[in-house]
Amino acid sequence: MYTTPYRDWFLTRIDIADSIYKTYKKIGEADAQIVICCAIGTLSAMRWPNAEDNRRFIEFLTKFTPQTQIISLPIVIEKFFDEGDSASAEKLIKQYYPSRSDYNGLWYLDSQVLPEPLQLESLDSIQIDQTELNIAKVLSKETQSDGKEEVNPKWVNNLLAKGKDKRQVIREASYAALIYTDFRCGLVHWHEGKNGVTSNPYYPGRRDAPIYENQPTPPTDEFIKKFANQYNYSYDAVRTAFTETKRRLYFPYEYIRDLMMESSSHAFDDWESRDEPPPYQKIDVWAEKETQTWWITKYKKRSKNT
Repeated sequence: MYTTPYRDWFLTRIDIADSIYKTYKKIGEADAQIVICCAIGTLSAMRWPNAEDNRRFIEFLTKFTPQTQIISLPIVIEKFFDEGDSASAEKLIKQYYPSRSDYNGLWYLDSQVLPEPLQLESLDSIQIDQTELNIAKVLSKETQSDGKEEVNPKWVNNLLAKGKDKRQVIREASYAALIYTDFRCGLVHWHEGKNGVTSNPYYPGRRDAPIYENQPTPPTDEFIKKFANQYNYSYDAVRTAFTETKRRLYFPYEYIRDLMMESSSHAFDDWESRDEPPPYQKIDVWAEKETQTWWITKYKKRSKNT
């Protein structure tokens, strides 16, 4: 097989990551995950050599492991709030959570003592993850009556609000996008998950799938200092007062490893299915240099500099 050298190269990266994780356990988890993400980044660069790193990385995952197109409901709700689109956020909360407290997080308050977060092991009853179309159906209310409920093809146009395409916001909350923006970039630049992703769960739980955990999330340091100076409060008082409970997503090492192994395997199979297999030193037949519509963005045109 002409992809054998590349398969061997990728499996060596997996072996290196496994060795780091087995040797250092939790303290080496981020380092092991960085190795695997970098290896996938290399394969995505081979496929789309002229594309932006984030676009091709996310495209690689959504193309070869379509299950990563699933949307994180808590994070997409948070994104809508951040965009100032509270109507869409509230609509999703009402649709998918039994009560408002289930979205806000469950806490036991005890005077001024910081409460322990309560992790929900199983959230199937509130359908924590929904596909993009299911979310769009809730927001647009545009359905067809052909014996089953489906989203109208015009739902994208119906989801326009204040000039912002909601489809973009929804896809930014997909597992594929979060693995790149909040997980991979967080690990590389800060050695921890950022925004909607955490690298430090209180209760790690299962290892073969992503898990959610309610965690205290303080405001930014800039906000705390500005508010404290303006209203003459102490730093700690402002930090405590504005700390919110937010549900954070944790990607265990085993899940990331298995996901990237599956994605790379499908990618290599796709490479070998090309009509004109080149010698393994050449990847021209597999590389896509044509302008395409990227899954993570609605824009079809791509400049030579991206």
